[in-house]
Amino acid sequence: MRTLLLLLSLILLDGCQLLEPKETAATIYRYRVTALCMCCSNLAVRIGSERYQTHNVPAAFFPDTLPANVDSLKAWIRYKQDDSECGRAMKNLIVITSMRERSQ
Repeated sequence: MRTLLLLLSLILLDGCQLLEPKETAATIYRYRVTALCMCCSNLAVRIGSERYQTHNVPAAFFPDTLPANVDSLKAWIRYKQDDSECGRAMKNLIVITSMRERSQ
């Protein structure tokens, strides 16, 4: 009986996924539209002391809510490494999966 209960628990826990990756504090320090360049970045993002580039902007921030000239927009982001051909060539390229503005 214990084995059956343990097995059932493992199956149920394996089916539940936590929201990953967790939200990270970031600063967007540059934004530009680069439609003609496939691997060029739209956003330059600082996470801690590291700087990253991304060519995607979550729909909630593009194009109306993101100011044209950004030099220091504080945001909460969820991101992952870009595993596309561009991401493999540029080691600091990330994909932002969600983003929201944060207060100071």
